[in-house]
Amino acid sequence: MLQDANTISKYGPLTILIFGQLILISVIFEIVQTESEKLRNELYYVSWERMDIRNRRTLCFFLQRLQEPISITSMGMVSIGVQTMAKVKIILFRTLYSLI
Repeated sequence: MLQDANTISKYGPLTILIFGQLILISVIFEIVQTESEKLRNELYYVSWERMDIRNRRTLCFFLQRLQEPISITSMGMVSIGVQTMAKVKIILFRTLYSLI
């Protein structure tokens, strides 16, 4: 029993810190994706007809690049965001609970 308390006191703060980092990273990536969607919408409503040719081409380039919102993926398979991290945490908590 004493060894369990010693282990929890050692690794408990580390576990909390790692979960905090996962939350922070997922929120940051979610903000990046949301802001890229906002940027796409704002660029779409720019009055391009008043621009010179060079700026029109630049705007067209940006619009083509922003057709898909910027999304950060893990190994090119899973999009990283708040929902993904919530699923990971649920799985981790279930695994930890089954070990207890």
